[in-house]
Amino acid sequence: MDLSELFTEQNQAGGRKELINPGDIAIIGISLRLPFADNPDRFWELLSNSIDTVRLPEENRRRDCIYRNKLLQNENEPQFCEGSFLSEVDKFDAAYFGCTPREADYMSLIQRMLLTGSAEAIENAGYRISEVKSGRTGVFVGYIGDGDGGQYMEAMKQLLPSDRKAMAVTGNLSSVIAGHVSHFFDFHGPAVVVDTACSSSLTALHLAVRSLQCGDCEQAVVGSARVLAFPLKQDYELGMESPDGVTKAFDDSADGTGLGEGMVCMLLKPLERALEDHDSVYAVIAGTAVNQDGATLGITAPSAEAQEEVIVRAWKEAGVRPQDIDYIETHGTGTKLGDPVELTALERAVRRYTKGKQFCPIGSLKTNIGHLYETSGLAGVAKAIVCMEHRRIPPIRNFYEPNRMIDFVSSPVFIADRPLALPKQAVIGVSSFGFSGTNCHVILKSPPETEETGDEEKNSGFVFSARSDRALSKTLLDFADWLEHGSGRKVSLSKLSKALITERDQSDRSVCIEAGSHRELIRELRKAASAIPSYLTAEQKRSRGKQQVQRLHMPPTGREEKRHWFTDSLAAVVRDSLNTIRYRAYEADGKQVPEDVLLICTEENRAVLCGVCGELPHVEPEFANAGLVYDMMRKHSCTGLLLCAEYIKEDTALQVKESETYAELILELARMLEKDGTIRSVRLIFVSRGLTVDAYPGKETDYTMLYPCALSGALRCEFAFAGVSVIDIDRAPESMVWVAENCGKTFSKHIAVRNGSAFVKQLEPLRVNNSIYSVKEDKCYVLLGGLGGIGSATALYLARNGARLIIAAQRHEHPEKYRKLASQLSEYHCELQTVQCDICSAWSVEKLFRYLEERSLRVGGMVHCAGSAGGALLRNVNTVHSTNVISPKTDGLLNIERAIRNSSCCQGMDFLMLSSSAMTLADIPGQGQYSVGNYFMDVCVSRLRAKGIPACSVDWTAWSDAGMARDNHFTGYMGLMDDMTAEKAMEILPVLLCGSEPLTVAGKICSHRLRDHMDARLSVNILMDSSGHAVEKTKPEKAASVSSAEEVRRTIVECIMDVTGLESIGDEDNLLESGMDSITLSRIHESIEEAYPGAVMMSQMFVYPTVSGLSGYIYENLVQKSGDNKTSGVRNIDDAISLLEKM
Repeated sequence: MDLSELFTEQNQAGGRKELINPGDIAIIGISLRLPFADNPDRFWELLSNSIDTVRLPEENRRRDCIYRNKLLQNENEPQFCEGSFLSEVDKFDAAYFGCTPREADYMSLIQRMLLTGSAEAIENAGYRISEVKSGRTGVFVGYIGDGDGGQYMEAMKQLLPSDRKAMAVTGNLSSVIAGHVSHFFDFHGPAVVVDTACSSSLTALHLAVRSLQCGDCEQAVVGSARVLAFPLKQDYELGMESPDGVTKAFDDSADGTGLGEGMVCMLLKPLERALEDHDSVYAVIAGTAVNQDGATLGITAPSAEAQEEVIVRAWKEAGVRPQDIDYIETHGTGTKLGDPVELTALERAVRRYTKGKQFCPIGSLKTNIGHLYETSGLAGVAKAIVCMEHRRIPPIRNFYEPNRMIDFVSSPVFIADRPLALPKQAVIGVSSFGFSGTNCHVILKSPPETEETGDEEKNSGFVFSARSDRALSKTLLDFADWLEHGSGRKVSLSKLSKALITERDQSDRSVCIEAGSHRELIRELRKAASAIPSYLTAEQKRSRGKQQVQRLHMPPTGREEKRHWFTDSLAAVVRDSLNTIRYRAYEADGKQVPEDVLLICTEENRAVLCGVCGELPHVEPEFANAGLVYDMMRKHSCTGLLLCAEYIKEDTALQVKESETYAELILELARMLEKDGTIRSVRLIFVSRGLTVDAYPGKETDYTMLYPCALSGALRCEFAFAGVSVIDIDRAPESMVWVAENCGKTFSKHIAVRNGSAFVKQLEPLRVNNSIYSVKEDKCYVLLGGLGGIGSATALYLARNGARLIIAAQRHEHPEKYRKLASQLSEYHCELQTVQCDICSAWSVEKLFRYLEERSLRVGGMVHCAGSAGGALLRNVNTVHSTNVISPKTDGLLNIERAIRNSSCCQGMDFLMLSSSAMTLADIPGQGQYSVGNYFMDVCVSRLRAKGIPACSVDWTAWSDAGMARDNHFTGYMGLMDDMTAEKAMEILPVLLCGSEPLTVAGKICSHRLRDHMDARLSVNILMDSSGHAVEKTKPEKAASVSSAEEVRRTIVECIMDVTGLESIGDEDNLLESGMDSITLSRIHESIEEAYPGAVMMSQMFVYPTVSGLSGYIYENLVQKSGDNKTSGVRNIDDAISLLEKM
């Protein structure tokens, strides 16, 4: 198509045309992510201030590279590129774009950025997302197909489990990038990916223009992105890079191009249509041209003749002469060969029209932000746009001495090495040349002046809306920044008020702000951003009439972006090292009613026990002492003692104190029995209420039996009792009946009885989803207990991931530890403050929280890591209680709980992590006192969570290179689990801080030790396979028989969460509407098939796309196959809970 026929002879002669040319295309929306610039205003600030953007990649990106190499067992020291890098390239709002977390993890960074950029460009143009859907919009993407996306995919090919690799395909195919954008927005125009190497994005722009001119689409999104997933020298250096990462275009010291990253998206529309629709126009594309080098000395060698030809063709199409051009944004790579060839071509093109010298300034964006390869052409167009808007040409960077191979004196162009003015109606040329041989040149003109239509109205409030509070807060802050420092300073408030209603979709989270001036609006926006809940409104202002006023170029709606990175979902270390406690159905081998047990319990419980067992000797708890109990046992020839004390007052501290007296009674009795030689024939049965980590309806936690239950392991291995059993019951009368019927036996594992059904305490692999904690820069983190191994390692992890302030609350000062850690944290721009605080003192804890509130600090999270290790045998202690070992974990936690509930600084706190020990699960001599404190922490969690405190307890295995275990020589002592290094502990910390599980046991289980000798020394059952190994953690357990309906439902949920990475899914959520494609559904089906073979066909998942429908269908199938319905009884703890809820 020869568009020059559309122009008048005057235009062909070079005169500027005032009327609209039929082929002119308007750029009406723009989104960009460039180094140090995430919007056009900041981009101009970067250019005009000549900011240096060259640096190493940020810390978290370097860490991702190191971790990838570690997983690939590459021990070589990584060499990082220097260049102009983006920040937070791992962030993406998966939910907004209908992606599951796992799909987002596996999706290339390019595809994520272009989805985000397309949405932002549309909103920036003044269109609602809902308004453009289903239209004939084209998508044109410039992308080097085997560039960085290939690196990300290649790493996944090597590291992902075989059943997950297929899920990564669509998110990394270059052909899908444009299609994914069209799919999300329901666009029906062409969707094209263009790969011509460095000229890809400008060629994509050219094709979009042609598609609009010939009517293939009504409007077009043009985009391109360049991001290095793993910015390592060995992965990305092609041989043309500058040694120092700096581009010195046209300078005599030019030695190569610098690396750069960026994303640019634009929304295009025919100019005539744009003016009719009252669009605000950034620039007009007046002419474009594309050609090829053909046969040159080498396929990557540039051709001056081809470059000259493509420039002239673009001028002809735009109807301009060289004298009309006010500035040219060159390709300008800063290479020895490329720069002279480009200037030769440009001079030849100009000489076809004029012999004038040094009349046209030129520059190169690559000197500011490096070479963006496929994205460089669109980035050059973005630079031209901001130059037109500000009517200035910013100076080129790194230009000191002209390249001696270029004769600038007689050249028609000169280097813009100082700021220059642009006319109101400017013409700018942009070049982009690919080493594939494809060349492209574009001519841009300033937008035509338009008369504003519509009457100035009084504003009716400013309505801002987003999908979540966090996204809404970001929206408000972005608008405040735009109004104060950006182009929003010139915007009429009445137009802004109307635009927010007519040009933005309204979401569930909205605020309406009243303001009469720019200054007042800015102040109110920032105020509302920090207190979203108090500003929320249900009011939905909608005006959907025909657009009467000029659309505004506004900041995009904020999104709740989270980290998505494929190695996070691998969690190789996590899968091996995280376990949890569950209570599983326990089948007793017949009943065994005791005949020779002394009861220490209330009269009410005695009546139940004796009603089953017959009359048994009895002592009221308040009258019990060691001497009386010993005499009663001798008098009645008792070989068993059942202790079931209950609280007198509902006060946790008093209950804990009371439990200490019962422990003293047991220890004194043990000494007496040892002395008379009868201890080997005596069994102890401790019955508690609610001293478990599980939560169930109506749970009451009674701490009166804390000490005896916590000491059970130490009593077993330090004294020669015939047995020590622990049974936890609820308030149902049937549960005490079960105790009566079975307490003639000895239980080595802890038993829980709910509604008369028994369950055994079992250690199982924790099913890990994709939740990774995001450190908050605007919040502080508090370490309770100072700078020991866990405290120091946690502080370092938080600092590396963005924490800016960490407060260590410690009883004693440790100057050397403080100086060393403070120095390490400062490398990550994190400050360490220490506050003297004894958490065992309520007054001292209150003082700590006053310190936080007086400084208006908001707490992101707290880590309780206070306490000392045990070491004394119970037979050698004068008193069970220990101020150093137990108090920091009991009294300390109660003081912290009280302070959190009374403090405003902890509102919205993300976690309270309690550092406990896996020693509580095993019978280890000398660790009785230590077990009491840790046992208390573990059972407290469900009560704290019920009160709204985001608590989680972590039972750590021993750390071999840090902390109390190393200092007290406990390493290699656990037996149950391997020791863990501090480095490995920090790899699983991001999962732990999410707090999704109340209790996590952190450590790798030693299966061979369990088989050999450890199992008899454990208070928990270990889930093992038929060969005697601890089960793998990657798949749901295969159902051996028909399960309960609730268990089927939970298994289905686990399968879905495991495959998709979703943190939660509702029973009625439609899988087909949750961003799951056929590949994902196929993986879910495979996972369900492993749990319930043959229970459901793939086709049925489309018939029953919800959790409730699918689990119901599977359950009915299982019941039908079993031939009977035996699952209606109480077979597991879920059934017991269901019965309790009905009662």
